[in-house]
Amino acid sequence: MEDGLYKKDEKLIKRARSYINRVKKQSASNNIELTEWEGEFLSSIDERLEKYGKAFNDPDLGAMNAPLSLRQGLKLKQIRKKSLGEEDAPPFKKAKSTLNKKPKTIKAKSALKAKTTLKRKSPLRTKIKTPTKIRG
Repeated sequence: MEDGLYKKDEKLIKRARSYINRVKKQSASNNIELTEWEGEFLSSIDERLEKYGKAFNDPDLGAMNAPLSLRQGLKLKQIRKKSLGEEDAPPFKKAKSTLNKKPKTIKAKSALKAKTTLKRKSPLRTKIKTPTKIRG
């Protein structure tokens, strides 16, 4: 089974489908209701994996031999966290704001200078080359 230039990896497809089924079972066993959108999302991905072998077609969205796009995988992980009853944490940490930071103070000039100077312990000696004999 090939899709254009890329081969379908049956093991990856099977792993993705079992992961989706596991998420559904976990949410049911923990008595956590998924929203209508989340339930539809899981079922549509499962259907597309069964029918086409992958859940997306645009090469800009992820690796062409992967069954799920990057964003689909991210959403699936978020739904899994919710089904386990964990806190719904954002996928990325917020960047620290630089607006409230105080500017660094400039130290005195003497502190900026090097503490030691690089001086030679002995004077620089020049090597004198002696002429070599020319063979001939």
